[in-house]
Amino acid sequence: MLRSWPTAGFSRTASGVRPLWAEFGREYIAGDFTIADTITGHAVIMSRRLGADFGNFPNLSAYADRLEARPAFKAAEAA
Repeated sequence: MLRSWPTAGFSRTASGVRPLWAEFGREYIAGDFTIADTITGHAVIMSRRLGADFGNFPNLSAYADRLEARPAFKAAEAA
């Protein structure tokens, strides 16, 4: 059984990186999709699936949406 997501811890962590995230202004971390997006994307998507509230982080939520919309993601999830 999964314990409830520690939202307070997530909020503190996400608040710390919010200024950095806002500066990206790109679709992916390095501009083009790279291994950095694979690693970061996994953490972001799993956090969201486990109940993290991204309501105060629209850029982070949009990033996860872009990753999940990639054809390779869809193919891997369907496998």
